[in-house]
Amino acid sequence: ALPIYTFTAPIAKEKSLKHCGGCKDQGVRALALSPDETLLYATSFEANALSVINVATGEIIQSITTGAHPDSLILSRDGTKAWVINRTSNSVSAIDLVTYQHVADIPMEKYDGTGTSGKPGAWVMALSRMKEHC
Repeated sequence: ALPIYTFTAPIAKEKSLKHCGGCKDQGVRALALSPDETLLYATSFEANALSVINVATGEIIQSITTGAHPDSLILSRDGTKAWVINRTSNSVSAIDLVTYQHVADIPMEKYDGTGTSGKPGAWVMALSRMKEHC
C-alpha cells in the first residue's frame, strides 16, 4: 500500500484579486512528487512561488519565485527541472531543482490552461516516467 502524507499550512486572508476576476482559489493549485518521493513540489498561487516540501517532516525547505499565479507544473523525469505554467503572467517558468533557481520565463500569448499559447492545433507536452514511452 502507498503511504498517505498530510500537510497543513496557514490559509491567507481571503481577498478579491481584480486581475483574476475576483478568484478566491488562492492556495495550492498543483502538486508533484520527486522521483525518489522525498520532496513534494507545490505551486503557491497567491505567493507566486513553487514550494519545496520535505515529505518526511512536512517542512517547506525552499520557496522559488515563479511568474504570476502559478497554476500547474510538470517535473523532468530525473527530477532536476520543473516547468510551471503561470496564469496571470501568461508564461512558463523554468526552474532548476538542483540549485532551486528560477532560470527563465517563457512567454505565452494567452493562458488557456494547457500551456500551448492558446493557438489552434497546438499540442500539449507531457513527460512520461517510463523511458520506453518517450
